[in-house]
Amino acid sequence: MIRTFPLTQLWRAWLVALLSLGAAGCASDKSMLSHQLNNVAARDNGYFLAREKLRETETALDKGRVNDYNRVLPLFPTLDSGTVRATRPDLNDIIKKASLPIQHRPGSDWTDDSYLLVGWARFYKMEFDDAVLTFKYVNSTSKDPFAKQEALIGLMRSFLVLKQLDNAKAVSDLLDRETGLARDARALFLTRAEYFLQIGEPKNAILQLERAVPLIPLKNERSRTRYILAQLYQEQNQNQEATQQLNEILKRNPPYELDFFAKLMLGQVSDLNTQNKARLDKYYAGLLKDLKNKEYRDKIYYEMARVAYRQQKYTDALALLRTSAKATNTNRSQKGYTYLLAGRIYYENLQKYRLAAAYYDSTTQALPKENPTYAAVQERAGILKEFARQYTIIETQDSLQALVKLPATELEQRLSKYAAAELEAKRVAAEKALLAQKAQQKAQQAQAQGAPGVPSALSGNQRDISNPNAFDPTNAVASGALWYFDNPTSLSTARTDFIRRWGDRGLRDNWRTVNQPSNSPNTQQNGGVPPSITGNDQTRVNGDKGANSPTG
Repeated sequence: MIRTFPLTQLWRAWLVALLSLGAAGCASDKSMLSHQLNNVAARDNGYFLAREKLRETETALDKGRVNDYNRVLPLFPTLDSGTVRATRPDLNDIIKKASLPIQHRPGSDWTDDSYLLVGWARFYKMEFDDAVLTFKYVNSTSKDPFAKQEALIGLMRSFLVLKQLDNAKAVSDLLDRETGLARDARALFLTRAEYFLQIGEPKNAILQLERAVPLIPLKNERSRTRYILAQLYQEQNQNQEATQQLNEILKRNPPYELDFFAKLMLGQVSDLNTQNKARLDKYYAGLLKDLKNKEYRDKIYYEMARVAYRQQKYTDALALLRTSAKATNTNRSQKGYTYLLAGRIYYENLQKYRLAAAYYDSTTQALPKENPTYAAVQERAGILKEFARQYTIIETQDSLQALVKLPATELEQRLSKYAAAELEAKRVAAEKALLAQKAQQKAQQAQAQGAPGVPSALSGNQRDISNPNAFDPTNAVASGALWYFDNPTSLSTARTDFIRRWGDRGLRDNWRTVNQPSNSPNTQQNGGVPPSITGNDQTRVNGDKGANSPTG
């Protein structure tokens, strides 16, 4: 006889069996169901929130980059105390949220990913030693090859920031044996490019960037990387390849700033034949007329000066540099590059070393100290300053000896000539000062009425560098003031002071202690040159920060 069970009893038996199996499965973290529950809880809570916050922070760092287009742009955001101060609350929150899966879901598959988030948060907080430890931990404990590769990339970037280049190279070699995602490959190529730039191998950096560009998904970030690639091509005199990258940028409607500087750079890599030069001149004129480019006018004139420099038109280049210096408003670093190019022209092309000394001295004051060339510029500025000082001393002595040898009549004629020239120079300077004062008052009135003032001329302590002799204290026309012994006012004043104090006497041994009627200065015997006119102007080129310095 077959025994039958009521249907309700059968369902109860099945329910008890299922509950028993479920209870047995939940009792061990190794069970499939429990493991999946841990994964879901870890991924969709702390890890997800920390990951999204990290992405937002990285986006903010990218947007906050201040780009200096006069040098190769950085591949990664620059970290400093300012960025840490701005992002510290978010980074601390990332560490807190990413720690939740590590502490409460230690058996999940997202533990190593959470550690990676902690490592990157420490990296962006500039806690590089802690970041290194975190990335090393993930690499040594994780079974996920993708997590291990990202940890190695983070480790390499940390070593690059710490300037531990040998360690960075070792990590790079280790990554050659890894297989990862396209995302990790992109980060690896960019990190390797940064490594090669730091060790001074731009050709290898170019190879890495060429591999990275196709893998960058964001259009604007890809265009920015292309611009860096074009800059490196230009440094290697590969103008055709640079032009190709710039054209690729312009095809894709980049942000206005990148579009603007890409077009400017095209002028530097173009062949300067007659047709291209005419096209460039027309293009630059259009840029200057566009009101959107008002804040970039200093850069436009600087680029025009560079084109003239390439054509060896040094006078034109200096004129454009003067205009660039005058147009500089908020971008102080641009003035540093302007002075540097003027200094190079005076030093390398015109061999006017006192002028070069003045410009290099001003460059050290305006150029950002983090610029890679700053140390070399500072060294050259010091050498030129000392050379200019010694050169001026020698020139002073030569001029004194020449004056002493002059007949008295000729000396008087020269003094009269110098006096007239100096009076005229003072008159012109006074007129310029009056015009500048009126322009300043007009600008202040316009600003008070709500209209932005536009400077129309250099301030009084900014010289005209359109003349190759500008800032040259031996040139009366360019500088508006004569060198001391070619300066009629200085000589006349010194002569008058001498006569008032000592009387009208000739030169002789112990002249100050001889109590006798003075002789006429028109003495053929010794030229009547009062020694008090030697003055102390021999270091004015370098030491005076007034009218004889280009610093504006």
